[in-house]
Amino acid sequence: MYYVYFGLIGWDHEGVGIYPVDLPSDWRLSFYNTQFRCVYISFEVLEQTSVEEIEIWLRDTGENFRFILEVPESDPDKLSRMGDQFGGRALLSTEAEIKWIESEPDFRELASIIQTAVKESRPIILIMRKVNLTLMRQINELIDVLGV
Repeated sequence: MYYVYFGLIGWDHEGVGIYPVDLPSDWRLSFYNTQFRCVYISFEVLEQTSVEEIEIWLRDTGENFRFILEVPESDPDKLSRMGDQFGGRALLSTEAEIKWIESEPDFRELASIIQTAVKESRPIILIMRKVNLTLMRQINELIDVLGV
């Protein structure tokens, strides 16, 4: 289990440099899983996803990979029921400490936040709203340097 999960909203980010050009689209999640520890799934996407698709997602990712599921304000219990389909590999957005990365963060502050979460044995989720390859590399390097 990790204490620091870093990922994006969804994994279908074609044309922004995350994936090799010749990578088939149905292999994207498997590749994404090698670069990130989690993915944020909006409720709208989850609501349109079949049980069979979720089973494929689980097969395409490692045991420590997490799916962060957006909880709808209108019916939070509905998502709890849907989250059960992930076999313990999902975290509900209301149960997780999410730090949204919208622009380049103060890395000292981010390091402090990460170290505090690890020290307190509580997971923290870092989610980028928009793909920024340079910033992605920097955050992954920070996680590596901190050894978490």
